[in-house]
Amino acid sequence: MRPFLIKFVALSIVSGTTIGINKILITLFGLSLEATNWQLGLIGAAETLGLALGTLPAGVLASRGSPRVLYGVASAVVGGCCLLIPHVGLWFALLPVMTFTGFCISFRIVSMSSIFLHHVGNLGPAWAGWYKGTLALGTSAIGPWTGEFLTRRVGLHPTFSISAGLFLAMATLGVLALPRPVTQSRPRARREGHWLLPIWRHRQVRWACLMEGLIGYCAAFFSTFMLVILMRDHGWPRQRAVQVLVLYGCTSVAVLLGAGWVLTRVRRNLLDRTIYGLAALSMLGLGLSQRPLFLVVWTALFSVSVGLNNLLNVVAISESTCDRGHVSGVATLMQMSGGCLGALLGGLFSRWFNLQFLFVLFATPWVLALVSYGGLVRSRSQAPGPPSLRPAKLGYARPKERRNEMKITDTTGRLPSGQADRAGA
Repeated sequence: MRPFLIKFVALSIVSGTTIGINKILITLFGLSLEATNWQLGLIGAAETLGLALGTLPAGVLASRGSPRVLYGVASAVVGGCCLLIPHVGLWFALLPVMTFTGFCISFRIVSMSSIFLHHVGNLGPAWAGWYKGTLALGTSAIGPWTGEFLTRRVGLHPTFSISAGLFLAMATLGVLALPRPVTQSRPRARREGHWLLPIWRHRQVRWACLMEGLIGYCAAFFSTFMLVILMRDHGWPRQRAVQVLVLYGCTSVAVLLGAGWVLTRVRRNLLDRTIYGLAALSMLGLGLSQRPLFLVVWTALFSVSVGLNNLLNVVAISESTCDRGHVSGVATLMQMSGGCLGALLGGLFSRWFNLQFLFVLFATPWVLALVSYGGLVRSRSQAPGPPSLRPAKLGYARPKERRNEMKITDTTGRLPSGQADRAGA
């Protein structure tokens, strides 16, 4: 698995970097067109709308065809879009271009995600965050810093050309670096009816996809408007404001790459509740803080909660029996739909509320998730069934002990001595 991981991680970092450069370029290009907060939100929502529209078709194609070829074709098309964007002179003319660009990027994301989900079971939970971690390293850390540096050195329009060249390079590297398609068990999905039904019926996968949507909702608002808040409302210079986005990305990467061991030592119920509470608290802090130090601290804590939540969702999906391409498409659809909603509502509400105060309003879904998850856990604990299937045994802690509990017979078919004594009692 080591050769696969090395190639995949390298490609993921470069792919994320190209996306991160584009995020900075689109925000700065919108500001150069003198777009308002509402218009910037609409531009961001257009891209995430395209991402959402492409996820289900991408999931089906990744399941039935070759994900690496899909990745290469989509990368080449996105490179062409990057050459077109700087020639758009009106903000509303960006909307169809960004929608189509997001549609193509969704094929890249789903292709890599479906390939990684096939291999993460062999890698183990400690490696579960390495795809999103390395992607976030490029998207939220290397990409924004590189985009800001290039626009300052060579200008906005030439940086679009550089970004297009990187996407075209990814079209070739993806076909060379990504492995060949993995044989998938599609007949079972057809026997169960529509391919979405197994995902909907699997409670663990359903909740993970829902949380992916909530992550996308808040992360899109943060990435779309945090730069605007710091530059317009707090008067920060552009380089200093970009550093906050880089901090967000670096913290998320550190959690995704290095916190996999937490899943083997902390019970799932406790970890989920801690994450949801931390996310709600950090969103409140971002909405109410005015001092630079507090903004930095709450940004880091919010990034920690997002990274841990991503880890849990990846492990939950990889442990399921659902088709990896289908689940990858649905999870990405939820994340991008949430991102579209976050950017759109952020721009809409900014017409009546202070932009920074919207962080306080957007903390509400995390509080609801905390309450809903508590009710879900209580309903599980009251459901009848063997003790080994109750929520207390569903945590990620001590997986070897869980495997020993499930092995209740020896090679002769008799109960082990300790269990036989308990049965007799």
